[in-house]
Amino acid sequence: MLDTDVHGMLDAERRQEYARIIHSSGHHLLDVVNTLLDISKIEGGAMTIEQELIDLADLAQGCCDLMALRAKDGEIALERVVGPDLPPLLGDRRALRQVMINLLSNALKFTPAGGRVTLALVRDGGIIDLSVADTGIGIAAADLPRLGDPFFQAKGSYDRAYEGTGLGLSVVRGLVGLHGGRLTVESAPGVGTRVSVRLPIDGVAAASQPVSIATFARAPRRGFETKTPLRLTA
Repeated sequence: MLDTDVHGMLDAERRQEYARIIHSSGHHLLDVVNTLLDISKIEGGAMTIEQELIDLADLAQGCCDLMALRAKDGEIALERVVGPDLPPLLGDRRALRQVMINLLSNALKFTPAGGRVTLALVRDGGIIDLSVADTGIGIAAADLPRLGDPFFQAKGSYDRAYEGTGLGLSVVRGLVGLHGGRLTVESAPGVGTRVSVRLPIDGVAAASQPVSIATFARAPRRGFETKTPLRLTA
């Protein structure tokens, strides 16, 4: 329409609107392509990580700041909770940032207005538990075993009405595996979901394969009425 508007029928406001649509669509396509490339490299064993000491609390703050506008637009409370004595973690900054963003993005997408999403970090011995909990629509028990499969999109308790490729958790699964971590999902329809990523503080000697996801068809054990991080046992 922009290209064929030789007579100037479109006003400046309409042109700007179309330009924003093109820009947004282009970035969406780029995200999909980059995600596919990441999955291909992970499953092909070509993905490597560069480990450095990371302040996860600071990284989490940056990710929450990035998602703050989306949370505000959706009328969702976005919280960050950090437990005491959280040490630096040896890991790949870009990869762990991607893990947080993917989990926050999923949680915000499936949480209705008035709900809450909480990113929590707590030390558990030689492990840091990074979790994202929401008060969203939850995941049906029948869908839980397929979480992390590329392109799989759970319907949750509502009919499928959400955009996305079903690749976000698959990428998280691969990146957590590269860090020698573990991945757990607890969810119940109409109650919410909690995704827990357990990462070794001292890093990993050699990158491993994508992890299996332990799933539980139950309400997340961390109570949503408290901001105290849940301390898991190994």
